[in-house]
Amino acid sequence: MPPGIPLIPGYFLFIKEPGLARGDCNVSLPGRKGFCLTIVFALLTYSIADGIGLGLIFYIVMMLFAGKAKEIRIPIYIIGGFFLLSYLLSSLLKILVS
Repeated sequence: MPPGIPLIPGYFLFIKEPGLARGDCNVSLPGRKGFCLTIVFALLTYSIADGIGLGLIFYIVMMLFAGKAKEIRIPIYIIGGFFLLSYLLSSLLKILVS
């Protein structure tokens, strides 16, 4: 996959978020950083799914450290947990196989 391909869905995600597109400060800081990390991780891993997963995990972590844990809905925690479990099991499998 060419390196610029993950930028296309990132761009469309960016313009769909009204606070980010206008530069509005009403969007919370952890939300903006989590969103930007999603695009960066998608570019670095050459995988949109991995970018979304890592961005979601870091979004949850940043919201927890910002003291906004109650603003995150339970399905987001569950999906983030599945992504984290997937990455941990994948790493463990690589260690066991080698």
